[in-house]
Amino acid sequence: MNIEKFKDFVKELKQKTPLFIKNMEIKDVKGKYKMSLAGDIPSSKIDWGLGQSTFASRILYILDSLDIDTNKNITHFINTFANKDGSYNDKYVSSSTFILRTLISIKYRNSEAFLNKINKRAETRQAKASLINMNANSLEYTGLNLKNLDIDKYFNQFNWCKPWGAASHINHLLFFTKYSTELNDKEKGTIYKKVEENLSQYLQKDGFYKNGCSLNNNQKIGGLMKFLMGLSQADLDKKYVSKGFIDFALDEMVSCNACENFNTLYTLYYCTRTLDYRRDEIKKFALSQVDNWLKFYHKDYGAFSFYENKAQTKYYDAKVSKGLNEPDLHGTAMFIWGILVVAEILGIDEELGLKSPVM
Repeated sequence: MNIEKFKDFVKELKQKTPLFIKNMEIKDVKGKYKMSLAGDIPSSKIDWGLGQSTFASRILYILDSLDIDTNKNITHFINTFANKDGSYNDKYVSSSTFILRTLISIKYRNSEAFLNKINKRAETRQAKASLINMNANSLEYTGLNLKNLDIDKYFNQFNWCKPWGAASHINHLLFFTKYSTELNDKEKGTIYKKVEENLSQYLQKDGFYKNGCSLNNNQKIGGLMKFLMGLSQADLDKKYVSKGFIDFALDEMVSCNACENFNTLYTLYYCTRTLDYRRDEIKKFALSQVDNWLKFYHKDYGAFSFYENKAQTKYYDAKVSKGLNEPDLHGTAMFIWGILVVAEILGIDEELGLKSPVM
């Protein structure tokens, strides 16, 4: 795909995708959306749908199509999932995975899995990001106890030979720190400094992981993308990006599958915000990804499916759809974010009327 065809594709998305989002809204509950077009397993009458509303708001925000009424409706619906500790979680999703989480907690002796802390933290971050994009207030999240958190101990609890999990936790830590209303700038700076001190020992030429560990490239690029995303919350990514990251992404990862290429694309995106290195190759790679994404695109709706010819079937391990050959909100949110990233790499995001959200 060349740049002109890409521009035409974005114009098509800006016309069609908001209509798809409107069509996905549950008619009798404003701000609530289906996950897939026609194959959802949970009844629309069940109290669930936190994830879908965050996806809808993100898509509309990126496309600059989030009107006042829709903003108000989604904000209200998301806040129906709020807990007293400032967390957010979908009770249907957590109850549907209770048995699985119990088995995992027994197998790995992990009480956090049983208590659903990990998923709840991810859902909370997702919900709060959406509310921030919609200029809405929310309670302070107290689940990490940021004022008294031992950062050294926090880092040491992770398996640094499998950096994806560690990256997710550090990502969340930096997000909640940045958007905390109870921490002052000095306290936030202290946390950022401790994160840097701990993370520096895991810095490698092709990612962040413990020296001597044997990782495949997919694990490396997945963790690297997550770390750069998290570090960007505090504008710390610029201190870590290197030509080595770009070389690894372009020379080792460009022929991998769609999921790995998403991580590769985002890694290159964060690097291009600081470095002007192999930029023409990066632009070429970015445009080539859009051609691959067309396999997931449902032109009649201006929307995407999470899998090729198949809607997303599970969300946080809960069964949510039959996996029909149709678009879904999670897939559409994922690919629309990818479209934005490509536009930003090409330097035409503003020209195309796209907006970068808090993620």
